[in-house]
Amino acid sequence: MHVRIRDAWNGWYHINGNTYGTWIRGDDRGWRSRHHREHVEGDYRNPPPIEAYAAQREASRRLMSAPVRLVFAARRRAVDEIVGSLVHQGIQVIACCVDDHHYHILAKFMLPSTAGKPTGPNPWASIETTRACVDPPWASGKTRNQPIYAYIRHVVGLAKSRSARALSESGLAADGGVWGKRFKITAVENRRHQLRTYRYIMSHEHRGAAVWTMLRKPK
Repeated sequence: MHVRIRDAWNGWYHINGNTYGTWIRGDDRGWRSRHHREHVEGDYRNPPPIEAYAAQREASRRLMSAPVRLVFAARRRAVDEIVGSLVHQGIQVIACCVDDHHYHILAKFMLPSTAGKPTGPNPWASIETTRACVDPPWASGKTRNQPIYAYIRHVVGLAKSRSARALSESGLAADGGVWGKRFKITAVENRRHQLRTYRYIMSHEHRGAAVWTMLRKPK
């Protein structure tokens, strides 16, 4: 069953994305065009034939800089910064992992007007602040009919920016960007789906990822 973004179970979402240049247009693992402007066969479970999108793949490689791969120290710092940014914004995070080329987050996202009383320093989680904001960044233009989608894009975008800046300032990544521009938002369907997602994220620790979970201290 596919659950729409706005119908997530109790506000829980699985967020995943890549470092810059590691999943490109024409990727032989499968890919999607922005707003599905092009029909693309296959996905990462059932990838298209390797020659199907060779032209798009080569064009992407010519236009882009070298892909970003993170050493373990950078993964550890990125996890801490991403989680720290989300928590600062009032987001409840259960698990997060970062490996050499991608990240996963399991967290609860509620629109500020329905999030209730904030538990920490978070200007967006204040009902009074939200009402005073005539045009919050998640309720403008073409995203007005899907504010939760825009809200997640906004707060995760801030977390990505904060982590990228921390990595470049500490010399763990080059200036010019660490993460790919977009990321995937999957609505959690139920408690079983939440637990399965949690276990999947934590399993990345055995593959060399830096992990964080609210249920135990990170290694």
